[in-house]
Amino acid sequence: MLRFMLKNRKFWLLLILFTVPLILMVSAPQAITLVGQGATFPEPLIMEWIIHFQERYRNITVIYKGTGSGAGVKAILSRTVDFAGSDAPMKLSEWEEANRKFGPIFHIPETMGGVAVVFNIPEVEELNLSGDVLADIYLGRIEYWDDPRIVSLNPGVGLPHERIYVVKRADSSGTTYIFTDYLSHVSAEWASTIGKTKTFSFPDAIGDRGLTGYGNAGVAQIIQQIPYSIGYVEFAYAVKGGLKTVALRNKAGNFVKPSLETIAEAAKYALSLPDPEESWHNVSIVNSPGENTYPIVSFTYILVYKYQDSPKICAALKTWLRWILTEGQQYSERLLYPSLPQNIVEIGLSAVERLQTNTGSEGYKFQLCLIFPLLLASIGIENRSCGECIGEDN
Repeated sequence: MLRFMLKNRKFWLLLILFTVPLILMVSAPQAITLVGQGATFPEPLIMEWIIHFQERYRNITVIYKGTGSGAGVKAILSRTVDFAGSDAPMKLSEWEEANRKFGPIFHIPETMGGVAVVFNIPEVEELNLSGDVLADIYLGRIEYWDDPRIVSLNPGVGLPHERIYVVKRADSSGTTYIFTDYLSHVSAEWASTIGKTKTFSFPDAIGDRGLTGYGNAGVAQIIQQIPYSIGYVEFAYAVKGGLKTVALRNKAGNFVKPSLETIAEAAKYALSLPDPEESWHNVSIVNSPGENTYPIVSFTYILVYKYQDSPKICAALKTWLRWILTEGQQYSERLLYPSLPQNIVEIGLSAVERLQTNTGSEGYKFQLCLIFPLLLASIGIENRSCGECIGEDN
């Protein structure tokens, strides 16, 4: 019987006809969906990335919802998403919780950006502020636009005697974290009473002048609609919303507005960063040195676990994260985010290469060639890993 099977050409033809479709089906690129949520700060860029990424990798669907950095951290801690976006590094307690539950969690800088201080004074087009004055506006110590401390920073500007409406985020926000991190660097009172945080309550002195909005878009909308207001939003939202931006006095004593160039200056001073597997809770580049450096700048991060339960998810995450750190950076500047410096890109790529499944492998490997070695060789199909299938171009 065996001799008959080996010599019978019809038998081999029928075997090929039945098994080739099965092999091609199983070894074809696997459809996979990655789900992320979190920071609204980089959301416009992430959505642009998704469009171009999926044009190349049609078998990988990426879904991202901007819910705020705080919600993103909660989601990754409960592992209801594959990755999270956060403008703030995880608090040490959050990082330790994640490590305890699911193993090492990586901070991967995806881009960087500036938090613009925006204002709506109909009679005024240009406004200078210092960090300590800005802090006192948010502490409720300065109530009117023609306060002597603001006037002294703006000689020749006709500032009105109007109450200042102070706007902040209503949700837990990485943008708020960056803003309050800056205020903590320039105001001892702010640092001791409120500190750097994703959310805070207005001091009693603010009273009915305090307004809140959800997301960067919500704050921008309030600034547009309420005369004599001041707030903070990610730089791209300020530009797209046509909002007036404050020139802040930087560490060198110069008044500087946010721009791609002035925001990118801060990255030059990010010379010592943690290993991807270490905590990043102390990383900050606000109030950096430099004559032309804008002072409210931060990296924004992708949070992802080193160990993945699904080999398919692991392989797809590696493909997605490699792409945003390399090819994806070309889309940054057109959306008003500076491209990451190469040394920061290398840190991110180092983290991506460490992603693996809980078994220690990089991805499930198809073993069809072990089952049908002669047949596969005869029709020219080679053994391929799941990671290669998921990551191949379409």
